[in-house]
Amino acid sequence: MCKPKRTPTTKRHRTTGKDHTCDICDRRFSEAYNLRIHKMTHTDEKPHVCVECGKGFRQLNKLRIHAVTHTAERPHKCDICGKGFRYANYLTVHRRLHTGEKPYPCLATDCHLSFHSIHARRIHTKLRHAAQTDPDPEHPLAEQEQRDTSALSFTCPVCSRVLTDQCYLSIHLKRHYNQRDFPCPQPECGKRFFSASELKHHQIAHTQQRPFACPLCPARFLRKSNHKQHLKVHER
Repeated sequence: MCKPKRTPTTKRHRTTGKDHTCDICDRRFSEAYNLRIHKMTHTDEKPHVCVECGKGFRQLNKLRIHAVTHTAERPHKCDICGKGFRYANYLTVHRRLHTGEKPYPCLATDCHLSFHSIHARRIHTKLRHAAQTDPDPEHPLAEQEQRDTSALSFTCPVCSRVLTDQCYLSIHLKRHYNQRDFPCPQPECGKRFFSASELKHHQIAHTQQRPFACPLCPARFLRKSNHKQHLKVHER
């Protein structure tokens, strides 16, 4: 007896339209889950709490990523230089520094630079294309750039150092890329610096000023750090 043939079922396709709208800010999402996570930003709800430090997260996977920072484990080793990383994706980004691979082109119009990580591209955009706040919407990677929201936004993608502020991270990354955007205005000096504060300290050297005076002796210093170090001499 022949079995009746099954009628082929229609394969479900994932919808690409943004059918889920936030009732607070009208932002639209393609999935209900993303909308649910987004609405937590309005209520500041962070249900997943780290047992070590009490920091809260909206998503469980972000808590798991954070939890590793409380350990000294770096199980992902670079097979070229031996450096260890907490996360496999950090190792992937690091290896590109050895291979020279730069799969992330700048999204700004008329910029032909490429970068080894999305994070590095984002920093470049903020530093070089601040006026162009919206990248080319037709670029095939524009949507990916908008989706990427790293929980470790102040962690250096090159060396994994954790910074306390986005500004500090920007300056830190400049050192990796040797990006010195602040030139000394003094004629025949030619020196360039990573930040405005470094340039300011350098300019004092041109004036021969020593603004930090020791209250116990005639010594004066160009930098506050040198002044504090000197004061320890009087404590002995």
